[in-house]
Amino acid sequence: MDGFEMKTVTNRNLRTSNDPNMAYLDTLYKGIRQNWPEMSDEEIEEYLEGCIR
Repeated sequence: MDGFEMKTVTNRNLRTSNDPNMAYLDTLYKGIRQNWPEMSDEEIEEYLEGCIR
């Protein structure tokens, strides 16, 4: 993607619950904050919450 090699991890079976670890969410939060500094804390939290099934 955009000239960078990517790897994905997928599963053919849809899980009923997919609650991420807080350390993982924190890593995602920091990455979003670094790359999209215009996003507010609330916007980032809403985005991440929307990604959890």
